[in-house]
Order: sequence, then C-alpha cells, then structure tokens
Amino acid sequence: MNFTYIISDEIKENIEEFMGEKYSGLLIGLLLGDSSKIDENMEENFKITSLTHILAVSGAQVSYIIVAMYSLLKRKIGIQKTRVVIIASLIFYTALTGFSPSIVRAGIMGIILMISGLVFRKNDIINSIAISLFFMLVYNPFLLENVGLQLSYLGTIGIIGFNKTIILILKNIQIRNRKWKYKINRKLILLISKIKEILAVTMSASLAVVPVMIYHFNLFGTYFLITNLLASIIIGPITLLGTLLVIIS
Repeated sequence: MNFTYIISDEIKENIEEFMGEKYSGLLIGLLLGDSSKIDENMEENFKITSLTHILAVSGAQVSYIIVAMYSLLKRKIGIQKTRVVIIASLIFYTALTGFSPSIVRAGIMGIILMISGLVFRKNDIINSIAISLFFMLVYNPFLLENVGLQLSYLGTIGIIGFNKTIILILKNIQIRNRKWKYKINRKLILLISKIKEILAVTMSASLAVVPVMIYHFNLFGTYFLITNLLASIIIGPITLLGTLLVIIS
C-alpha cells in the first residue's frame, strides 16, 4: 500500500509538471479518480453539461487496461497467463486510485471476467455487478451514499438495460432517399454505424444516471446527448495519451 501511494504521488507530481496547474487536475481525475485538484469552475462546467460521471474513474479505464494487456501479451505468453497478469494489474491500479468506489466496482467485475476465463466458465454480468456491490457494502455499507458509486453502478445497469433497445431504434433510422443513399460511400456508412453504437451506449448510461444527477446537483443539461457523445469520442484518446505521458515521465 505504501508503495502504491508513493507511485500515485509521483504520477500526480509529474502530470502537474508537464501539464500545468490548469489542466493537470482534470487528467489526474481521469487517470486516478482524484478530483480534488480540478478547478472549481471546470468542475461546475462538468455538472452543467451532465458530464460529472466522466470524472468517476470506472469501466472505461479498466477496459483500456484489459484491451491493452491482451494486445501486448496474448501472443507472447498465451491467453491464460495474460489473464493472470491482467488480474494483478487491476489490483495494482485499484490500489493506485486509492480504492475509489467506482474503480473498485469496475476492478472486481474485470477480475471476475478474467477468473471466469481461467476456469472456462461463462461470465454473467448481472452476477458480476451483484458480487462487486455485495463485497463493497460488506466492507462499508455507507458507500451506498457515495455519488461516484451511484453514477458508476447506474451507468453500467443503464447500458445493460437500454443499450440493445436503443441500438435497434437507431439502426431503423436510415436514409430512405435512394439518390442520397447511393452517394454515401462505404467508409461513411461505417462511421455513421460507429457513431450510432457510441450514441446508444451514451444514451443508455445517461438515461440511468439522470435521477442521481438531478438529486445531487439540482442540474440537468438538456443537451446531455451532444456533450456525452463528444466526450465519449475524445475521452479514450485523452486517457491513452495521458497514460503514455505518465509512462514517459
């Protein structure tokens, strides 16, 4: 634990040195879930635009770790050994973030996914959610009042509950005019399809977290679909480049 705290402090210091005071707080929040150094005006802007859930480090960062580890190690050491390395990496990353409730949720679910692969069993996402919440509330029942935990769980439940339905609705929205339909090339069609998928995930998560946003912040941005769509497109590259910056520094 002492080692992870030392590493975490060094990462924060390096980010502050490279990024400057204004933007370092945001990157630290995205990578380590520590929003204490985010500028008050910036934090207020995130609330107004219904983007506060982005500052709760969770599933996206864990999925980046899993995908990156698979890409780098699968061919070199095999799938099973890669899964063991991923489990160790998720435990280390969870400790690095100071056991933030939202990252603990995502970390436990990621570990369960890896263990299911190790024992050749199918992973059930509903059970994974329930198991992670059970362990967290056994450790501290008052975590149920944590805003980050509420946003993280509701966002995940929203994606599971609404995503397929919203994708079907969006897929039915097509260009009916034949003249325009044949003018659009294949690359543009694939891009539109990808945007629909991102929009479906964004809408699913956003619809689920709306009650929490209104309850805690007394705010709800009516243009949340636009802001969340734009954020979901750029948040991945920002996180990956931020991680690269940390490694280089």
